[in-house]
Amino acid sequence: MRAAGYVDADGAFDPQRCGGAAYFLVWAALAAPDDWTFLDAAVERMALLKTHLLLPEPGQEVCFGPTHFSPEGTADGFQDDWGERPRDVSAAMLSEPALCLLFGDRPRREGPAVPRPAPALETPIREGFLEGSERRSINAGLAPRDRVPGTATADTTGDDPWTLAESPLDLLPLDHDYYRRGTFARFRRAASSPLARPPLRREGVLFRAFDEEILVARLGSFAAVVHAGPIQAGPEPRGFSGGALAAFWTPTSGATILGRRHDPSAARVAEDSWDNWWRWQTHALAGTGADGLPFSSARLPRERFTTTDWMVGSDRASITLAAPLHAAGEGGNDAVVAGALAGAVTFRRRFDIDTDGVTVETRLTGDGADRVSRLCEILPVFDSAPVAGRAAAVEATVFADTGSGWQPLPDRPVPGVRRVRIDRREGAVEIAFERPQRLGMAPEVGSTCRNILVELLRDGSEPLTEFGVTYTIRPLLTRR
Repeated sequence: MRAAGYVDADGAFDPQRCGGAAYFLVWAALAAPDDWTFLDAAVERMALLKTHLLLPEPGQEVCFGPTHFSPEGTADGFQDDWGERPRDVSAAMLSEPALCLLFGDRPRREGPAVPRPAPALETPIREGFLEGSERRSINAGLAPRDRVPGTATADTTGDDPWTLAESPLDLLPLDHDYYRRGTFARFRRAASSPLARPPLRREGVLFRAFDEEILVARLGSFAAVVHAGPIQAGPEPRGFSGGALAAFWTPTSGATILGRRHDPSAARVAEDSWDNWWRWQTHALAGTGADGLPFSSARLPRERFTTTDWMVGSDRASITLAAPLHAAGEGGNDAVVAGALAGAVTFRRRFDIDTDGVTVETRLTGDGADRVSRLCEILPVFDSAPVAGRAAAVEATVFADTGSGWQPLPDRPVPGVRRVRIDRREGAVEIAFERPQRLGMAPEVGSTCRNILVELLRDGSEPLTEFGVTYTIRPLLTRR
């Protein structure tokens, strides 16, 4: 397990697939000898990361989270794999940070979430624990579904082969088989305490860094997530970061800016290809060289960064990242399609988070050996995502202010934009630019996000010397 709190999946963090890792980790921790406390500590680290990336929707128990860095899965920790009741109850037995998973409604294959209040859990878990030696044993879980000892079909099914896909391992009642004394006293206390709520629904200021890979900050009226962790290496764009604002959230608007992974199914795999670099649902500086070949900071691997300064305090944070996007004489790399750039080009981004909001400064500096035909700072505006089979509905509306009031932001670029307003749910977020910018919405809608494209070129093609943009994202109290 990485120190940040997740099991490495193809070189990166995959919140969806981490659900299965969490299941087996919890199982091992419950079954291990009492002095194997390192397993309990690992469960706690995983629970801390998972719960801090739950971004609640206003007025609902539904949560979303960033997934843009995932190499494969598209679901977040709220809808992860192997997310049945026994795993979350068992994790709560082992770890205080996991207690909030008991009390939130989230989709599960076995039906609704854990009933509440907590005392309603006690009878079925105690009954299952007492009867578990026979009816709910590990051996029964390893048997084929139609050959569980003691069932009518156990000896009448012939010799059909058994496969792992038929195994009910994911339904094993770990919470019953390994019940720990005192669990329900803890559950009852937690039910009426802040521990029953996700961290972003608790009071106070929160700054938590996960091994300089992920920062989660909450300052009352908003929260932000910064991701600077690893992504899967290789020329195919599977997972994005490069130092990105993974989320901006408010209690009334929910996750207004949110990086998400496209569905990698065969029908939609092209959405995250280099042909659609401007549709990637992630915060990035991207564009095309003189010949139209693309490059993007979203594909900068962590090991390429030469500067990673993290200053995290009790009420503010500052993160600075810098990396060579391309070296002189280098061919292509993960962030640059071969032939897009020829000279030395450096990417730099800085995040400052305090009570004023999140200020982002992005810079791209070249030695003048290249010309660029397009250059965009991309911000993914989150609409919604399907939950438990329900289709996603458009939630966000984007407006621009050029000095004469708010107007809907069109697909075509609009010059002189001083501010952008994003309305979502019952709240609003403002993006205020240090200098007026030319920007518009990406002309095609993604599956969950609609990207704002800040066009940094003044003319159709320009020498790549130095370009940049600075802006502050903050909650907007009124929509006027």
